[in-house]
Amino acid sequence: MKWRVPRERQTRWVVLARLADAKAATVHEAFETVFRMTPPALRDTMTYEQGFEMAEHVRLAANVNTQIYFADAHSPWQKGAIENANGLLRQYLSTGTSFEKYKQVQVDDIAEKLNNRPVKCLGWKTPNEAWAALIQQVLHQFPEIVQMKVTHV
Repeated sequence: MKWRVPRERQTRWVVLARLADAKAATVHEAFETVFRMTPPALRDTMTYEQGFEMAEHVRLAANVNTQIYFADAHSPWQKGAIENANGLLRQYLSTGTSFEKYKQVQVDDIAEKLNNRPVKCLGWKTPNEAWAALIQQVLHQFPEIVQMKVTHV
């Protein structure tokens, strides 16, 4: 059982995705689901670490119309938002905890707690508040986007 933690950089909004395995096809499907619940105007880029699980990155980029960048090996500072989210996640799931015992609904609850936690870099707004404001801004700038309800994977 593997987990991936997609996080929107501007609003710090996080989704926790439960995966059956770390195979490229499984990771591709999970990330495509996350990207599809995001308005196209907010899907510009994704930064990921190098690994076999991103072997289908070309197909993912084409399917959701985004660019995927890879952090250099052993360079966690190049993906600081994810490293920070992983640290926050560890406040709820301690290091060494087996993720297999958690269901997606339980982890969605943790994501909701993280997304409702005030963040200093957002002027003490929560990621949910910042995300909602960003969605409204995008809908105003791009009226052709159909308003959508954003839900967890």
